[in-house]
Amino acid sequence: EKVEEKPEEDQCSICMEALSIKRAITFNPCSHVTHRTCGIKWIETRVSPAEQCCPLCRTSSHMLVDKTRPNDLGYLALGSTLYDLCAFGPLGQPTKFGILNHPEMRELNHETRLRGLLSYLKTVTNHALADVKRTLAESREGRRGK
Repeated sequence: EKVEEKPEEDQCSICMEALSIKRAITFNPCSHVTHRTCGIKWIETRVSPAEQCCPLCRTSSHMLVDKTRPNDLGYLALGSTLYDLCAFGPLGQPTKFGILNHPEMRELNHETRLRGLLSYLKTVTNHALADVKRTLAESREGRRGK
């Protein structure tokens, strides 16, 4: 039985899953398409304007097209207005990009921002370490019970 591949235009450039126009954004000028969430996650990890590029071809992208949020024909410039696109996730919670690029956060001096980020990283690391320790303890208990 032969599996039929979908054309590239119908696939997200990041996860390669099927696309829906309602959930898609397009990187310009290359026109590669991703799921909105995949594209936003991609951009979130590349905060520097020099790193903001298409995930597929690495072409520098100065605009994202999001037809689900119409303003100025759906075009959103990367940079200052990228905050508007990335500030909140699908459940309405602030994203990392939104927190780090919030106007009030940008006004803080470098040392204050760094302290805040280190505190956040310490908290996240401690939670992850606690999860690992709990999993390890459960694994050890499971072995003893055998």
